[in-house]
Amino acid sequence: MVQLITTDKHQAIKSSSEVTEICQPLLQFTPISFFNLVRVYDNHARLSFSNNQDWLEHYYKQQYHNESMFSNSPFCLENKFMTHTSFPDNIVIRDAIDNFDICYGFVLIDRQAKHTDFFHFATSHKNSSVMNFYLNSIDMLEHFTFYFRDKAANLIKKCKPNVPVDTVSMFSEAKDLTDLTCERHKYLAATKLSKLQITLNNKVINLTRREIQTLWHYLQGKTAKEIAKAIYLSPRTVEYYLVRIKKKLNCQTRHDLFKMVMQSELLQEMDLLV
Repeated sequence: MVQLITTDKHQAIKSSSEVTEICQPLLQFTPISFFNLVRVYDNHARLSFSNNQDWLEHYYKQQYHNESMFSNSPFCLENKFMTHTSFPDNIVIRDAIDNFDICYGFVLIDRQAKHTDFFHFATSHKNSSVMNFYLNSIDMLEHFTFYFRDKAANLIKKCKPNVPVDTVSMFSEAKDLTDLTCERHKYLAATKLSKLQITLNNKVINLTRREIQTLWHYLQGKTAKEIAKAIYLSPRTVEYYLVRIKKKLNCQTRHDLFKMVMQSELLQEMDLLV
């Protein structure tokens, strides 16, 4: 059973002008032209705010608010960022690209106590260089997420979340998600890999499980000491792994590693070993 558009949804749609005003620094000083906050509560209720009113109206008209999309994916919930290219077959993303020129999407994920915020940033298909901006400016985007939540606090507060009509299915889906996450961990534990083999520039490279774990935490901005604590190694061992990783992948800096990972399929493969 699906939920039709209600007054609450119209309220979110009508908020686009206010959202656009809040987004002015982002739109004026960066190559980003599209912003969308999707807040998913633990009971699957949702709020969606965007500076693009046409897209938001279309979003509800197509009943995308009833789609789980990728917000319930364990991969998404366990990580801090992702790109839309990680989900090439997602119908919502495909529609946004083909019919609204909302391209090169980048998402920051912030898990809170009772909800998860998905901050979507995107631009026109003409602006392919935006990926370089993302790679160099994650701190700017994270700063904007705090700025937006502060400036839009009253707007968010007065908009009632959209709760699916079929509450039985809703809680069944929530249970299924819990089971899926549990089964996923069991599966990964049972099929634990000792190394990951990837091909970069026609060269086969082997990364050990520890190297992948180290790289993953390093790309999250952690220091060697923080990584060591997270994966139960000494800081010196972590530093050794980082040197070896950079040598194998022919990267000199964290930025180089991040760029390489984002431009390859390594990001999703890494999730199997972390």
